[in-house]
Amino acid sequence: MIYVISDIHGCYDEFQQMLKKINFNPEKDELIIDGDIIDRGSQNFEMLRYMESNPKGVTFILGNHDYDFMFYCKGIKHIFREQFWEDMYDVYDCLAFKRFVKDHYGTVKELIKTHNELTLKDFEVWQKKFESMPYYVERTINGKNYIIVHGGFITEENYKRHGYELYRDYDFENIETFYIWTRNEQLYFGGKPDTTIIFGHTPTIFADEGFYNDGRVWKYNRKTDNCTFINIDCGLVYKKQFPNECDNGRLACIRLDDEKIFYVEV
Repeated sequence: MIYVISDIHGCYDEFQQMLKKINFNPEKDELIIDGDIIDRGSQNFEMLRYMESNPKGVTFILGNHDYDFMFYCKGIKHIFREQFWEDMYDVYDCLAFKRFVKDHYGTVKELIKTHNELTLKDFEVWQKKFESMPYYVERTINGKNYIIVHGGFITEENYKRHGYELYRDYDFENIETFYIWTRNEQLYFGGKPDTTIIFGHTPTIFADEGFYNDGRVWKYNRKTDNCTFINIDCGLVYKKQFPNECDNGRLACIRLDDEKIFYVEV
């Protein structure tokens, strides 16, 4: 069986609950984690250690938050090498931190504050792990073609055809930025004929965004080329962060063999 989970965002406990719910067996199953394993949530350290352990049967795909964190790791390395800091707390407090480590969600600071055993080596290991992740993977199951990607998929041919417009209007300066950052644009420019695109990135919990489905998996078939889009980011971390404002978030998982959907509620 092949399972796909996206946008865990540091919600390690719910992720483990999902593994139990689907009875994941690394000896015979594959789990594809479709980007954004960190940021926003409170258990980023646990998710990073899980990733670092090279879990059997698990394939990681790069997400935009993972991509940013990779550069935060590079920034920490730069601070150590250029200014000769000896302690992580020195890095955290130095003026160069804001310059080289944007840390938009405070993940790096929280890691350093909470886990005083961390060293530069940890960040180097995490950087290399993220650098090794593909932007997407392809699977064929029971004669059906799937592409699993974090933001959305576009063929090289279509990117070459629409690249200027995508860069001018959406800031997708290369095809890799499309893979991890695109949202509604993929419905017009992306996809692939006779293929199902499994993606996340844009939670299905916000009524003013294009994939709204009240926190459940969103699905659409583009009949012109028989391309199906399935969004499995159901916004778990938002419900955990803002329980009084967001009551429809959950963690979703899709089993590609029969497209059965599993949910873990908070």
